[in-house]
Amino acid sequence: MYEARIWLVAQFLWLMIGTAVAVAADNNGSADRPSCHPKFTFPAKVLAEDSPTIVFGISQLAIDKDAIYWTSNSDDTVKAVSLSGGVVRTLAKAQKLPAGIATYDKEVFWTSEAAGKVMRAPDKGGPLVEIASTQQRPYGITANADGVFWTTYGGHVMFLPKAANSPVVLSNGAPAWGIVAHGDQVLWAQGSYGPRGNALCDGSVYRLVAPYKPESKTEIASGQCAPLSIAVNDSAVFWTNYGGDAVMRQDIPHGQPSLVAKAEIPAYVAADNMNVYWTSSTAVLRAPISGGPVTTMIELVPDSGAPIRCQPGPIALNSTSLYFALDFKIMRMSR
Repeated sequence: MYEARIWLVAQFLWLMIGTAVAVAADNNGSADRPSCHPKFTFPAKVLAEDSPTIVFGISQLAIDKDAIYWTSNSDDTVKAVSLSGGVVRTLAKAQKLPAGIATYDKEVFWTSEAAGKVMRAPDKGGPLVEIASTQQRPYGITANADGVFWTTYGGHVMFLPKAANSPVVLSNGAPAWGIVAHGDQVLWAQGSYGPRGNALCDGSVYRLVAPYKPESKTEIASGQCAPLSIAVNDSAVFWTNYGGDAVMRQDIPHGQPSLVAKAEIPAYVAADNMNVYWTSSTAVLRAPISGGPVTTMIELVPDSGAPIRCQPGPIALNSTSLYFALDFKIMRMSR
């Protein structure tokens, strides 16, 4: 499992290195390598800037009605900023590779991958609470009125019911990645990884409805090629097949997997009831949820001689805007 994680990180580092080097060069006052420049289809605003490093950056985003939150691998912190921008608030430090993040009911939850912990804090800042430990490299996380759910590279999907002290195992198997809650249901992706071009298409997407009994989980899609990120709206679930260069959709509770769009190295995905958004190797794109014309929201254009790819970071949506991480910045674009 650990080797798969190392391979995936290496892929992302190669994809991100152009933008990371550009920021580091700006900070050092000289440019060692050519950089990538964003082209925005719609006006975009910088809300905050994170602490750039040559290696890691912003891992995941979460959003509520007041703020956007993110985990930062550059300095092992969890941070937040108002949806209109302003002062960046640090909610937690020394989190040892914070990864997934979620917010629900005035609380923020995140996974600390290297520490094997799952944490919680008030959304305005305050005491940190460890809600789980000794997890096998926890990754994705989500929450709803019933509790907190997370995935691990060790192949577990975990659930901590509200007011409970100990988590329960909902699923065992292949490495588990993206997870999302919507109402009283939770959906997640599990699957193995291999070198690009030779991905193991043994991945699955699962659905489980309250009261979240492990024996009641439903495999709603199988044979997926390295499913990674997952999103849901009122009628369907969407995911990226990182190893299959595809953005997929399936109606819930019943339906069959269908292709929304082909995409080179799709990573992050988000959706509302009209459109699905995703990141590819050099762009953030949008398409109608049932498929159709693809709109480029952001394109990263490299200088001559720049690295082959410059990968956009995570994305998030609310009713009016697309939020995204780019060059260690948190940005907002009307949509």
